[in-house]
Amino acid sequence: MIRSCFITRICALPPNWLTGQGKGIIGISSGNHFTDKISRFSTAFVAFICLTASLLLAGCSSSNTSSNDFPYFRTIAQGRAAALQAMTDTGSSSISLAFVDKGRVIWAESFGLADKENSITATPDTLYCIGSTSKMFAAVATMLLVERWGVSLDEPLTTYIKSFTMASPEYRQITVRMLLNHSTGFPGSSSLNAETIGSPFTTYAATVLASLANQKLKHQPGYLSVYSNDGFTMVENLVSAVTGKSYAEFVRNEILDPLGMTKSIYPSGAIPPGTYAKTYASGVSQPQQFVNSYGSGGLYSTASDMARFAMMILNQGVYGSTRLLADASVGEMGKDQTAPFNPMPCDAFRYGLGWDSVTQPGLKAVGLSAWQKGGDATNYGSSLIVSSGAGLAVFVVGASGLSSTTAGALAEEILLLALAERGTIASMPQKLASSPSPTQPLTPQDQADLVGYYGNNEGAIHVSFDADSLGIIDKWSTSGWTTTFGNLKLRNDGWYSSDENPLTAVTTITAGGRRYLAIRYVGGYGHYTNQLLYAQQLPAITAIPTDWQTRVGNTWLLANELSYGAEFSQTEDPRLTITTVSGMPAGYLMGTNLGVVDTGDPDRLNGMILLIPTLFGRDLTDIVVERHGSGQWLRCGSLFFRPLADVPVLGTGVTVVTIGSEGYTQWLKLPSSGFVTVTGASAWKLYDADFKLQTSIDGNGAAGLPGTGSESYLVAFGQANTTIQLNVTP
Repeated sequence: MIRSCFITRICALPPNWLTGQGKGIIGISSGNHFTDKISRFSTAFVAFICLTASLLLAGCSSSNTSSNDFPYFRTIAQGRAAALQAMTDTGSSSISLAFVDKGRVIWAESFGLADKENSITATPDTLYCIGSTSKMFAAVATMLLVERWGVSLDEPLTTYIKSFTMASPEYRQITVRMLLNHSTGFPGSSSLNAETIGSPFTTYAATVLASLANQKLKHQPGYLSVYSNDGFTMVENLVSAVTGKSYAEFVRNEILDPLGMTKSIYPSGAIPPGTYAKTYASGVSQPQQFVNSYGSGGLYSTASDMARFAMMILNQGVYGSTRLLADASVGEMGKDQTAPFNPMPCDAFRYGLGWDSVTQPGLKAVGLSAWQKGGDATNYGSSLIVSSGAGLAVFVVGASGLSSTTAGALAEEILLLALAERGTIASMPQKLASSPSPTQPLTPQDQADLVGYYGNNEGAIHVSFDADSLGIIDKWSTSGWTTTFGNLKLRNDGWYSSDENPLTAVTTITAGGRRYLAIRYVGGYGHYTNQLLYAQQLPAITAIPTDWQTRVGNTWLLANELSYGAEFSQTEDPRLTITTVSGMPAGYLMGTNLGVVDTGDPDRLNGMILLIPTLFGRDLTDIVVERHGSGQWLRCGSLFFRPLADVPVLGTGVTVVTIGSEGYTQWLKLPSSGFVTVTGASAWKLYDADFKLQTSIDGNGAAGLPGTGSESYLVAFGQANTTIQLNVTP
């Protein structure tokens, strides 16, 4: 049974009635606990008043009721049904949401269990990792630096962070504004220790600053906007450089405390059980995660706290009697600041400062303006939509299956329900009809314009036509080419789609001297489409140089994973393999992404060959060969990899190994069967022959070897110069 906790405003009653706090909300939970500590007698009386109000106000005309007094009974009922359906569709363990009308929380409710093992119901005060919705706090923090510390959005970042440097000299042109509108040209996201379990990695932002020093820019600063987590992580370094405070301390003192967001935290340790939404994978409880990129994704918050943040934005920087931001700062954040190269603008990705979209397409389709930010972390998804024009906002967050896309669609539906109920729009918009458009004749030139090899941040893409002149789109993976779209016909609007899935379509455009594959798809509630650049056509290049030919097919293992016991990931594959792509023209290699050898640096595989705005050009990195002793190690952004071929092979018996002076992990190849005992390591992990994680242990311990395959692999962690003893027995 799905349980829920429900908070609603008492319609048409004075805001300080019962609570005395001027917020006009009460709390009711399925377990008869009171969020605002109202007596049991009051609870029964409130239920009676709400029922009476429901009957009295059911026939009220929206034209005679201000939005702030509107009851929204139908919105809440239908919104609840939509939330429960989202749980069913996604398998989420819990969802929490808050619906705000200007200065009040109209509805806050949670569904499902925060802790399945202990049957703890989720409430609007349950903590969730809000993922990239955390970027809104980095944006607000930056605007506070502008207002109170004299920082200029258009001043070079080097003015404030003296140690900031990169391998591309153009880094000096990066401004503070570019951190917030995704136009820096940074490769994307530094993944080393970005998420850990067991303990937080509190110096993550400093390691990003250091790793950028060895990296090149993807493009000229300010040329295009493509999603970048590192820009918001650099806000952490900016805050520290300007104020002398840690970013977490600054956000607590300057944003969370003034807004009364008392539950919200950047976790410094284990969150008390029952206070946060646990996550589950295939029904198995997952350990609490730490998202160490605080500025880009690390905040844990609640629906109740995020309602306060939303009200501050709705009221142009003011919450209650507290002015947090100047109205001009809120307005600046909400301007479209997408960089100039954007040949296929998409309303879902018109970047403000922090916002994913300042032209939220679901509300734009019904003639209203809104801003939106979504966020994902491992097993969490969230979305915040704020419409100052309508005076409404919705925040949705969920665990174990709910993505930011689904959370955003649910938030959008609740807003549309509210607008329809109060009469701002005539009715709920109609979802798009799924019927094929008429076709037009396909010419040889049409085929030539579409056919070819393309690339994006997901890898290689091949577009072709079959014998019946139907378009086919295949994507490359380690298992080969897989068809993702087929039976594509040219429609009378110039887009290609299938009869089976007519609302998803592709076409090509040329811009900046490059040809792009564009995609169109249904967004949000389903009453509009988004279209954006999906992939860039790959030109023919020269063959792979000899040195890189010898590296094709070889594998390297992650060497600089966090070494004090907290784990980088329970499921992350530690391998990096250099491969070619079957059937593709010579010259391209796959590592973490598609790349070509840099003609100016034969030891660099240039993975930043794609210039795709908004999403599908994100998180691209170069791979650089570095000599380490007699071996060729690979540096990929913030990650450092050692050759698998150089890993020592252990038989049965006792072996002593030493962590080197750099503190890099020690990899060892073991038999496939038997037992291993490890002494002296701070932590160690055991993988099977396919590098599927079998065991993860902090400190000393023993484990059975996988028993399958031809070998197994052990990676040991420890401080520099630590001596570790291993005993392998049959």
